[in-house]
Amino acid sequence: MVRHGSTGATPVSNLDESINQNCEITIRKQINNMLNKTNTTDKNVLCIISGVVELLLDQKEGIRTALDEITQSIQAKNERIDALESKIIQLQEEISSIKPVGDANIANADPPSSQSSDKSFDMFAQVQDRATRSENLMIFNIVENTSNDTNVRVNHDKTHVSDILSQLEAQQVGEYKVVRVGKSGDRPRPIKVIFSDAHAVSQCLRSKYKIRESNIKIKPDLTVMQRGHLKSLFEELDRRKNDDECPDKRFSWVSNGKVNHLYCKNESMQIGATQQTG
Repeated sequence: MVRHGSTGATPVSNLDESINQNCEITIRKQINNMLNKTNTTDKNVLCIISGVVELLLDQKEGIRTALDEITQSIQAKNERIDALESKIIQLQEEISSIKPVGDANIANADPPSSQSSDKSFDMFAQVQDRATRSENLMIFNIVENTSNDTNVRVNHDKTHVSDILSQLEAQQVGEYKVVRVGKSGDRPRPIKVIFSDAHAVSQCLRSKYKIRESNIKIKPDLTVMQRGHLKSLFEELDRRKNDDECPDKRFSWVSNGKVNHLYCKNESMQIGATQQTG
């Protein structure tokens, strides 16, 4: 490869050095001869010229050293360029060898199915739904006001919710909204309390055993998938409790702030509540 700016210079030989020295001596002799043969005015001019020539000759070595350094720098850069060219060629060869395999894999790959896309969308929607509901608290069995005035009904619910939060000793829960959810019927609809963050919900759930009214229940706002999973767990618990061939096992679950244990041993069962949870 041709390098622009490369001199291809080699160290000066002894012969070249000797010739250069002879040239310098000859130049100085010729200047001295001219000074001896000329008049005073010409001698002044020649002295100036002689001084310039002497200065140039003295700086010759410095110029030569600088040129040698430049030559070495160019050679080093050329070597680095050669190394880079080798790497580029190697990478091009590797890409050429990999490309057919990649093209074959892409051609044989199954296109993304609509079912896979639907699952990804459902998963994202589930995560987003959980994050939203984590800031909500559900309160059940609070008597519903039947007034035709919306403000009267809302104030009635807010009063009861405020009383329950006081029983729970929920501190610094911030602003919240209350709304009835579901269709009206024989039983009062649950109240959804919407807080500004999930910390308030956690604080209330940890203290739910402090509620004085035994019929009032508070629960987290679960997604449809979470409610289905919880229902299946209770169904499994009922199945195990009613299993006549239950081996020696112990099952535990939490209900109304108490830890309940189910002991299965030799086809006999014993159920008891042993402690309260905070």
